Amino acid sequence: GQNVEGPQALELLSELKRRLEALGSPACKKIELIEAPRVPVLRIDGGHLSCDVSVDQYRSVRHRKILQESLEGRPEIRSFIRLVKHWLRRRGLPMAADGGLPSLAWSIIALRFAEEHPSRTPAT
Repeated sequence: GQNVEGPQALELLSELKRRLEALGSPACKKIELIEAPRVPVLRIDGGHLSCDVSVDQYRSVRHRKILQESLEGRPEIRSFIRLVKHWLRRRGLPMAADGGLPSLAWSIIALRFAEEHPSRTPAT
């Protein structure tokens, strides 16, 4: 496939933002285009659910597969990762588009912590 970069990625995300706003769905309470120099991101917040959309990040498919395989049959760790991400949002800590760690990095940190501190084992 063709690689989409910089201005072309930004153009695609701008068009997606425009179309989502035109729909006027209450599920999309806030739609923000972050024009990061390396990877532009469309941040969609629906209140109870939020997501970041980027274009043609081929490594992310591989990373997602690795994380899914690591979490297979481990719903408690999956829930812990969700809790960590919720905590990050509530604390207002920066994510990748804001200069912080990417979501995947936080997921791996939470996964490693959960593996090193199984249930009923003190974290200290």
